[in-house]
Amino acid sequence: MSDNKNKLGHIRARVNIVRLLLGLSIACAFLMRTDLCEAGCNSPAGAQYNVYVNSLTAYDSGDDDISAVVSGTSSITFDADISDDLQPSVGSADMTATWSGGDISYPATTWYTQGPGVSQYPAADDQTLTTPGEQTITFTLTGDSGCSASKTMTVDVLNVQFIDNSTNVASSDGSYDAEDNNLTNSYDTDQMSWTLSHVAGQGVDTASIPDSTSGEDIEFGTGGGEYKVTATSDDGELDPEPSATFTLKVIKVAFVSGITNMWTQGGTYSAAGNLTDDSFNTNNLTWDITCVEGDDTAGIYDNGLVTYGLTCGGEYTVTATSSDLTNVVASFTLDLVSVQLTNMTFNGGADLLTDTGGNYPVPEWTINGMTNSPYLYQASDATHQRYASVTAKFTVEPLDFTGNITFYGNGSVTPWLFATTPVAASSGIATTGPVTIPIPLGISVRCWNPLQINWTYSISSIDQIGFYDAGQTANQVYVCLANPTPTYHTVVNFACSSGYATDINTAFANTWALFTNGGTGPKNITTWNGKTLYYYKNGFGWAHSQTSAAGLLYSANSTDPWAGHGQCGSFADLLVQSAAVNGVPAVRATARTINRDEFIVNDWLFGIASYGFPGFSGINGFYPWNLTLVQEPNNLVGMVPAPPNRVYGDMTKQPTLYGQNSAPTPPSEEYFILHCVVLYNNLYYDPSYGVTYTDANDLETKAVAGYVDPDPVSGLDYPVRPAIGSNNMILNP
Repeated sequence: MSDNKNKLGHIRARVNIVRLLLGLSIACAFLMRTDLCEAGCNSPAGAQYNVYVNSLTAYDSGDDDISAVVSGTSSITFDADISDDLQPSVGSADMTATWSGGDISYPATTWYTQGPGVSQYPAADDQTLTTPGEQTITFTLTGDSGCSASKTMTVDVLNVQFIDNSTNVASSDGSYDAEDNNLTNSYDTDQMSWTLSHVAGQGVDTASIPDSTSGEDIEFGTGGGEYKVTATSDDGELDPEPSATFTLKVIKVAFVSGITNMWTQGGTYSAAGNLTDDSFNTNNLTWDITCVEGDDTAGIYDNGLVTYGLTCGGEYTVTATSSDLTNVVASFTLDLVSVQLTNMTFNGGADLLTDTGGNYPVPEWTINGMTNSPYLYQASDATHQRYASVTAKFTVEPLDFTGNITFYGNGSVTPWLFATTPVAASSGIATTGPVTIPIPLGISVRCWNPLQINWTYSISSIDQIGFYDAGQTANQVYVCLANPTPTYHTVVNFACSSGYATDINTAFANTWALFTNGGTGPKNITTWNGKTLYYYKNGFGWAHSQTSAAGLLYSANSTDPWAGHGQCGSFADLLVQSAAVNGVPAVRATARTINRDEFIVNDWLFGIASYGFPGFSGINGFYPWNLTLVQEPNNLVGMVPAPPNRVYGDMTKQPTLYGQNSAPTPPSEEYFILHCVVLYNNLYYDPSYGVTYTDANDLETKAVAGYVDPDPVSGLDYPVRPAIGSNNMILNP
């Protein structure tokens, strides 16, 4: 009896449940009709379903919320829970799923269902959401009845992006706001974490982000460098979270301080080498150099290489400016030490006299070739090893440089090198003590023309390697065998410019060789610098003719028409003085007639005698020919100006015997009372004609054409006889 009651209770309960469900279905149908078909969307005949969606949830790859990355894609899946109150299925039918709103773009798809309670998961795969921010996306299911159900939801599209291809630079002296300067097209920037990583440069220990949730205040301390700045979304629902990175260059330009920056002229200086280790991006600098004191001739290249010549010493300011940030500037002071030779003095010998009788300037060499005086040394001998010695003075810039300078000299022809002891610069001047050139002068006569010294220097306090040019000196330096005394330049040149004599005989022979053309005639001599020396210059007579070496050399350097016009005495004096430079005891000798006759020098043509025949008649005995001379200035009788065809009465002068530089004519005067020659080692040397004589008779044979009675027949007519075999000449000594 009780079991039946229980069964009956269950039946009633089910009925009640059915009734309850029936009531709910009516309510749902009402809701469906009122909510979903309120636009008059009734099921047409034959329709399989009206659509009612209990719930609709969208998610991304299983996460609770929708998020997307702008630069990537996101697969957005929607879960539609179909109501149990849909009409029972009488067969498979379609519903259409569509997506709309925001950046989503996906075609409508067919959604197959098999009746109430069936759940499907339509997915909008690989959607690229390009607009960061909050987006509204709607999912709609549409049944064949034409009615539809929709679900709308909000999607946060997160993005972290920096400005592309930007030059991100900052000064090491400040801070940097990456949020303001670099973020772009980003969303939810309040939920980001910031990190900083060092890539290059010396600033690795100094840069930092004080607050990892903000990129507004990146600090760099004192060092420059290259950094990677990264910002990452801190939403916590995406894996991986959106992030972005950019390169930040922290510009630092600084020079090493507390050191003396020096370099020397005549080379280059790398200003870039003076940058501190923590300077950064120094390949992108603009360089400038300005002169503070001294010669404004230095320049600078784009790479910071300072260039300068030989005269640009002084104080300069070198400035480097970042081309990225013009407010990043640094400068330092560079002392370009210029050392320039200004003068040099020889020691231990003798200065020469100019050919005009003055003193050559001392110091013997001064800058720019203003002075390069000759100098004379004595050669070494068996008891004395002699050397040349010099003292040099240099200017130094800047004026306040006080370091020690070592100077070096080397020969340009004969290899030699010397070094001074370090010389302290003071007030812009450095002067060496006497410096010995380290090669002996030798035991022979010689001439350096020129003796060239290449001067270089080094400064130990400046970190450089090598020698630096300080200038070059060039002087004629002679070496003689005797103790040197101030002597005319040309005299010394005749004594020392030829051969390497080690004894006085050879020395004299070498000097004589400069006067003679192999003993047969004159060599046509000149002064040391090429001024012509004439033995009775053509067209000029006794007037203005010089009788001494001093007068001859002085005249040769004049602009007078008769410049270099000399008598026999001037040429004899020149040879004697030249010989004396080497200690040769040559002396001047005088040739004259035994009696009171005067003489004429070869060669003459004797014409028809005006006063009878030789040996039979004549004036004053045996003087048959007439010589008609010329009245010259100062009441002197001579041969200038020469008559036509050089016919002097019965006598005609022949152009066959020449004196120094007289060719192609004979010397202008050849009628003499006496003639000067030089005696050495029992041989007579005639520098006027370039020949030698063994004695007076030899002189008569080689040089005398005839003898002239000093008493005229009348006026300027003088009787003459030939000199052949007369033995009428004497030499003294």
